[in-house]
Parts: sequence; structure tokens; C-alpha cells
Amino acid sequence: MDYKVTIETSEYLEDGTPLVRSLLINGKVTTPDGNSVGNAAIRIIEPYINDIGEGVSNPDGTFSIRVGDDTAHQVWVNGVMAQMVKVLTKG
Repeated sequence: MDYKVTIETSEYLEDGTPLVRSLLINGKVTTPDGNSVGNAAIRIIEPYINDIGEGVSNPDGTFSIRVGDDTAHQVWVNGVMAQMVKVLTKG
């Protein structure tokens, strides 16, 4: 199944990747046609430094997951890579 992940932010990199300025990443998981995906297993990972935040989406598809470091992370939903997010909290 394909998933759409919307990250709560008003900032984006030039390539469209969401930019968050917090180690707590908030977002929502939906199907491509906009239906909320509740109880989805979410992993936000940076594989090279093994920074992983994990959680489960709420019934309305929303989630809040904490990561440990500033870098680009992959957002995985139910084992499917669905989105990138850039975390930048330093200067």
C-alpha cells in the first residue's frame, strides 16, 4: 500500500523535503486519496547513524515521534518508505 505522510511544518528544502526545527516530529498518515491511516507502525530513521524514533499513528492518522539528532531522516509507514524529513535544531 502507498502512504502519504504530511509533516507539520511551514518550512521546506529546495527539493520539497519538509524541514522541522524540533526533535519531535508531528505529522499525519493518509492513503493517497486522503483517508486517515490509524494504528500504522511508524519509524523515523537515519540509517547511517542508527537514529530511530518509533511510534503508532492515532485513529485519525496523526503522530508525534521524537528522534535524537539533526539530520535527514526517512519516514517509514508499515514497512514502506513514504517520506523524507530534515531535522535542524542547531543554529
